[in-house]
Amino acid sequence: MKAPGFEYGDFVISLTFRSSVAEWKAGFLLMGGLIRCTRGIGFEFSEGAFGGTGLADKLVREASEMK
Repeated sequence: MKAPGFEYGDFVISLTFRSSVAEWKAGFLLMGGLIRCTRGIGFEFSEGAFGGTGLADKLVREASEMK
């Protein structure tokens, strides 16, 4: 996938997680849902990764595996 560019009128939302596992799960599910529902692109800065529905699916899968 080509690196995305931003244009005038695009929306950017930043989420930061530093709390309990339950809040991490909720954040991953929120990010996955936002990416899917808006057909957007998500960024995972810790891994230097980005993507669309594939990343959304990965976030939801990781949330279900958290203990």
